[in-house]
Amino acid sequence: RLRSGTLEDTCIAAKDLMVEPLVPRFVREGDLVQVPVKVSNASTGRLSGSVRFALSDARTDDDRGGLIEGERVQPFDLAAGESRAVVFTVRVADGTDVLRYLATGSAGKAADGEEAYLPVLPRRVPVTETVPITIRGPGERRVSLERLATSAGTAIRSESLVVQAVSNPAWYAVLALPSITEQADESTETLFTRLYANTLARHLATSDPRIGRVFEQWRLAGGTALESPLERNTGLVQTLLAETPWVRDAVDEREARARIALAFDANRAMDEVRAALDRLESLRNDDGGWPWFPGGRTCDSVTLGIVAGFGRLRVAGVPGDVIDVQPALRALPWLDGRLVEEKQLALKRFGDKPDDMVLTPIGVYALYARSFFTKDAPAEGPAAEAVAWALDVGRRSWMKLDHRRSQGHLAIVLHRAGHRDAALSIIDSLRQRAVDADVAPGAEQDAWQGMWWRDPHPSWWSWASAPIAT
Repeated sequence: RLRSGTLEDTCIAAKDLMVEPLVPRFVREGDLVQVPVKVSNASTGRLSGSVRFALSDARTDDDRGGLIEGERVQPFDLAAGESRAVVFTVRVADGTDVLRYLATGSAGKAADGEEAYLPVLPRRVPVTETVPITIRGPGERRVSLERLATSAGTAIRSESLVVQAVSNPAWYAVLALPSITEQADESTETLFTRLYANTLARHLATSDPRIGRVFEQWRLAGGTALESPLERNTGLVQTLLAETPWVRDAVDEREARARIALAFDANRAMDEVRAALDRLESLRNDDGGWPWFPGGRTCDSVTLGIVAGFGRLRVAGVPGDVIDVQPALRALPWLDGRLVEEKQLALKRFGDKPDDMVLTPIGVYALYARSFFTKDAPAEGPAAEAVAWALDVGRRSWMKLDHRRSQGHLAIVLHRAGHRDAALSIIDSLRQRAVDADVAPGAEQDAWQGMWWRDPHPSWWSWASAPIAT
């Protein structure tokens, strides 16, 4: 017969004297840290002795005991089974590298110790400031880097100045497509952004085979061809800071570039587009619009951005077999209702003062998005009347619009509707208010900035006034 049994017992693994330093995971330059060292007497008798705490440079082994304020050796007297914390004060000086600490204790024949590393992070945060320089045609440009020039005598410490020159800056936009297609945000806006980027990637890959060949050559070449500029900046990417955000950005950017051949794979991009279209349709609300996040109420800016995005893809030359604009067409009833509401609110507000009427940024955006699909589905009934009213109000009151973005959208709408003179008037006005450093008197020193608008910063930012979007 087979018989079995179980024996159970307990044991305690302990030394008569145990030393346990309670050190933080990391410290920063300038920190004043109190490091407790726990001393435990696990013996059956009384122990008296001393605890020593030492610091050294982990790279050079140089003694850094000068960082310890007060006594480096402290006595203890513990009864049997007693534990007590002995505290050492450390002031981390600027420029301190990775430290190695050693805590030891002794009492007669009993002794214990522990040694490990203590990372020291700099108190300064590396900031990479990018200044785009526009040079059109041959000539010389004087570039004024004001922040760099005025940083002397301040707490700012300049590390390096790097100049990158490219003959075709559009390549940077192409290189950014993979990072856009891989966004993991669950918002409807991000979903459409991925759809937009994948659609462009497939269109570019099929319309110009040279693009695919270039990225394939990069992949085969290896080396630094796929490295991002941030990753090649070895002075910034330090081993010690491997967990800091800017280093993670460099790794992410390298991975995105390494996957760029995959991003421009036509079949993969088409599969992503189909999946995004199905997901986009499932998120649509009953009124035809889209929420910001699944389950929310319809968001004006998100819905109009999606409808206008489909229109821009068509204008960019993306063929119908690559992108289906039916989702945008099914949102037109909601959009028409939004234009009708725009008219009703304006009539209620201004009443018998039609000359005071002006379109809202959302109203102009709706008119702009609607103009992409006039031939596909012309507005009818009250919607047609609202479109005609909005065109008339926009043509007469475009100078009252608060944002250049809205004025630009309105110029496109008026041009598509046949109001060419009004559209050209808006464009001329935008040009007159712009600063073109190549021709503006007294702006020669700013010629490298190209064209921009010199506007005062508002006390608050609106989605319609963001400088980059404009």
